[in-house]
Amino acid sequence: MKVKLLRISFCLAVLLFIVKISTYFYTHSQMILSDALESIINIVASGFALFSVQWATRPKDYDHPYGHGKIEFFAAGLEGALVMLAGLGIIVSSIYKLYTGQSEMHDITAGILLTLLSTCVNAGIGYILLKQGKKQQSLVLIAEGKHVLSDTYSSMAVILGLIVVEITHFNLLDSILSILLALYIFWSGYKVVKQAIMPLLDTADVEIIENIIKTLKEKREPYWIDIHNLRVIHYGAHIHIDCHVTFPRYWTVEQSEEKQTYIEKLLDKHSDFSTDVFIHVDPCSDAHCSFCSVENCPIRNIAFKQAYEWNTETLTKEENHVNVIS
Repeated sequence: MKVKLLRISFCLAVLLFIVKISTYFYTHSQMILSDALESIINIVASGFALFSVQWATRPKDYDHPYGHGKIEFFAAGLEGALVMLAGLGIIVSSIYKLYTGQSEMHDITAGILLTLLSTCVNAGIGYILLKQGKKQQSLVLIAEGKHVLSDTYSSMAVILGLIVVEITHFNLLDSILSILLALYIFWSGYKVVKQAIMPLLDTADVEIIENIIKTLKEKREPYWIDIHNLRVIHYGAHIHIDCHVTFPRYWTVEQSEEKQTYIEKLLDKHSDFSTDVFIHVDPCSDAHCSFCSVENCPIRNIAFKQAYEWNTETLTKEENHVNVIS
């Protein structure tokens, strides 16, 4: 599905660029040229996004034990950088036109109609890409959808600007509005780059971690005495979860393994991602007794006082909660 959508996006990007650049040569509008330049970026970005998604679907191997999903973040980052570059190019071109006083334009009405056509097409494919990207948890589809929709918004601004120029006959307004449009395009690209860089640096995804903790709290059992060092690595449409869980030390290996497997399946079942879960099992000690709520424990030496709160701060700590609470 991802590949099919991106192929459609790529073909439409090429087609719309031809329409926009032809419209520019016909009207000599700086705003339409700005729109056409952004379409060049769309072509490059769509092509790389298509390649990255095909690469990301390759299975795990010896050199890539977590798979190839992170290439989607590279693709999204490149796409955002290219959008920023397009914005800068438009600003430079518009300032040059203002400086030289070049403002001659032709048949603005035709330019409005052709730009409106491309805007409708972009709006449709951008909405589909964004919707499917959120559904499939694919950053590259989301980035592509936002990119296409930003092109749609910029095209709408172009249409409004051309209408104003047609009414006022103030042709220099074409270049002035192009600069404002370019600033918006640059800001959109910056946000995509920022969103792509965070997962590459393995920055903690607070939303994912909070959803994991919510699941653990809802299904919490007394025998899950302690959970700490909860970590999540996000790569494409996949996440890797690992943590330490403390079970009663008098349990057999089979009992611990059974509960370990249960927690792993639980986290996988309640995740929106394809999930790998690794749990390191720790045995309890006497120091756990004060916050261990296991009833009729045969080895309890200290009375139960109260359980500690499970939240993002407590479960992501690297140290055992014996060292925190005692």
